[in-house]
Amino acid sequence: MPRLMQPMDGHKPVKMQSGRTLKTKSIRQRACHPQGVNNVKPLYKRRTNSKKGLNKMNKVRRKEIQRIIEKVEALSGDFEELLEEIESVKNDEKEYRDNMPENLQSSERYETAESACEALENAYDTLDEAKDQLDEVVSSLEEAMN
Repeated sequence: MPRLMQPMDGHKPVKMQSGRTLKTKSIRQRACHPQGVNNVKPLYKRRTNSKKGLNKMNKVRRKEIQRIIEKVEALSGDFEELLEEIESVKNDEKEYRDNMPENLQSSERYETAESACEALENAYDTLDEAKDQLDEVVSSLEEAMN
């Protein structure tokens, strides 16, 4: 078995398969080596503390947040269109119900139309609340960017 030199200043001898000692590496060099300490790959890349590196990451995150905001705003626009469509159908149904002759106002057809009007009103209100929630999401995301 080959004899190893004593480590100096945090250095550890590196042995070849033949048993020869080639050179020494510091603990820091081994930790930064692609294979990591004791030939175990690191789980993550080491991040520098330089301002440039941190700003770059912030820039990337801000860009991602901006992309999310654009998607949420597109959804909000779609919700607006849906609200207009529901409002149109609701108004048509109310007009149909209100124009029924008096002898049909106690009929099943009138009750069905009344029920449809209420359901459309509920759908409109729920979708409007969801749109308001999306607007709050956008506000929160914009706050996160600052």
